[in-house]
Amino acid sequence: MLKIPIDSTDFVDDLSCWEEEDLTWSNPMNMGGGDFLFLSDGNMLLTGDDWGVENLLSVLDLTKKRKYPVGYWIEDGYDGAVLPKQSLYGKMSLFRNGEKVLYVCGEGRYMELLGMEKGKIISRTSIYAQPPEYIDKDGLNFGLTSDSERGIRVCTTERYIYAVLCG
Repeated sequence: MLKIPIDSTDFVDDLSCWEEEDLTWSNPMNMGGGDFLFLSDGNMLLTGDDWGVENLLSVLDLTKKRKYPVGYWIEDGYDGAVLPKQSLYGKMSLFRNGEKVLYVCGEGRYMELLGMEKGKIISRTSIYAQPPEYIDKDGLNFGLTSDSERGIRVCTTERYIYAVLCG
């Protein structure tokens, strides 16, 4: 992971001010192409966990080089292999406002506000609860059905969530 300072425009011409954070200690990890953000305690919240584990979010303590599962799993009626579901719900966006984290799935119409404290979920508030419609193709991959909605694009401010329903 690259850490790029933006306090001046020198970073454009001087790549020596960029820092690289080695995250290989966190592997193996299925990140599913998702998002990450920093919590108020400086730890990183990101999508994924070890392959095939029923968890969608993990906390990385970059100082101690430790990974902690958050225990976030969406009950959507699917009872197949874990990996396709983990990959599907890992394609998402995260937004933070204080101790609240907004999870937005990249498919379906699923959006949930998570109250966080010390890397743990203390509350869950469903905002839009239409999970994606999908099938397990082969125990590793998912396939969206023709009935599945095409996601929500979101932007947040301190007071509002702006959501555009796709497709």
